[in-house]
Amino acid sequence: MNYIEEIIQAVIIGFWLASFLLNTARALKAIELCKEILVLLNEPSVENQFTKTIYGAIYIKMFLAYYLISDNTNAITSGRKFLAICRECGDTQEEGNFGMVLAEVYLIQSMYAEAKELYERTYIIMREIGDRAREASCYGSLVCIPWSISKG
Repeated sequence: MNYIEEIIQAVIIGFWLASFLLNTARALKAIELCKEILVLLNEPSVENQFTKTIYGAIYIKMFLAYYLISDNTNAITSGRKFLAICRECGDTQEEGNFGMVLAEVYLIQSMYAEAKELYERTYIIMREIGDRAREASCYGSLVCIPWSISKG
């Protein structure tokens, strides 16, 4: 087994272990493990295309773990990184789906301008891909944000 294969194997095992930790309410350990995986992925010899998918999976796990322990600030940071990866990879469906989730976290944090901006982007995505139910959900969320507050 070569060095790259060992890193890939460690990343995959670490990812599944982080999922297990998260599912058994050990969010802090899951976060710690995800950070270690990110260090492995920063090795210069690891393939770039492979890492985008893994980075996305790790950041979504970190988002869920931070959200589970009510650390919404770090959840937002991880969520924004995940959205950026979705945009880079051209995964508009996932960007739209997760954009709605992240907008809700912004609302919890009373970050109305950010929530409004994300709902608007998500609304456009859902309209483009023809997801009428989520398009309507985004619109409903947009009209519920008071315009005087959402101006930022």
